[in-house]
Amino acid sequence: MFVSVNELVGLPGMPGTAQGVRYSIRKLASSEHFRRKRAGSKTIEYSIDCLPPVTQRALRERHVAQLMATAPQEITTQPPVKRERKQMLYSLLRHIAVRHNW
Repeated sequence: MFVSVNELVGLPGMPGTAQGVRYSIRKLASSEHFRRKRAGSKTIEYSIDCLPPVTQRALRERHVAQLMATAPQEITTQPPVKRERKQMLYSLLRHIAVRHNW
């Protein structure tokens, strides 16, 4: 899981300003595999694996709370449409008729 500086501001174990988080994260995410550029943006995201355990726990709890707040999606299956079946049958019959010169 990757997070931006703005998502880390004020979390337990992190400074209360974006500038403070940037300063701290520079030391924590010293390796390139802890950083990545967000697609379509200049924002740099950081792996939560390089963060203090208390910050990781807070991020995971927030993520779970967000997932629990969203309503589950209902999965519905619909039977095939009769019109499509009829079209397939007519197409098959035409193919057979042409093949056998009917």
